[in-house]
Amino acid sequence: MIKENRASKYLLYAIGEIILVVIGILIALQINNWNEIRKERKLESNFIELLTQDLSSDAESLIDLTRLSDAVVISKNKVLDYQDHKIPKPDSLSSHFLRAVFHGIASFVPNTGAIEEIQNAGGLTLIKNENVSSQILKLYNVYDSFEKNVGQNYVENRNIMRQLVYEKASGNFFNRDLSVDEDALSTLLFDSEIRNRLINNWAVTYNDNLKEVVQINAETIKICKDYLQKIDNK
Repeated sequence: MIKENRASKYLLYAIGEIILVVIGILIALQINNWNEIRKERKLESNFIELLTQDLSSDAESLIDLTRLSDAVVISKNKVLDYQDHKIPKPDSLSSHFLRAVFHGIASFVPNTGAIEEIQNAGGLTLIKNENVSSQILKLYNVYDSFEKNVGQNYVENRNIMRQLVYEKASGNFFNRDLSVDEDALSTLLFDSEIRNRLINNWAVTYNDNLKEVVQINAETIKICKDYLQKIDNK
């Protein structure tokens, strides 16, 4: 009986030791999991912060483009209104015509440093919130579509318009001092081909789509900032 009691005690002791070891392993695993979660959260937070900085820089560029685009649309409408006899000839008509026909708008080139870093590190799966990752993907798809489908068409049509003006004016559109020849301008203003090209020069389409990009950019910045605050508060 003494031997049996000792064996029982040893068995209970051994079981207790095993339980303590298992508990220690589980605790270590849990701590390791917590550390990994903290690392992932920190990495995610860093990526979101860098991305927000890029998007904020994009927003400034988009605002500058919008100012230029708004001016082109205003000038285009001024010229068309004069052609339709809706307004008297403005003193600045030549300036409006030049802006509507010749004014160039720089291509929109978004900052891609953060999104490329995210992709190199494993992609948008690093961002745990599906709503945030979907919004980011949506924005960069809009960026790409805007430049390829709208920006390029606008530039191509503007170049065609410029060439048409030069051809119609037989090289006499500008005076030697680079001012606009008023006689040539008067002829061009009421040329049906010039008018049709001006109507369909993509300036308004570009402007409308640009403002949509501005809106989606602003929405994405807000979503990222709100999510970043949630991450940092955890």
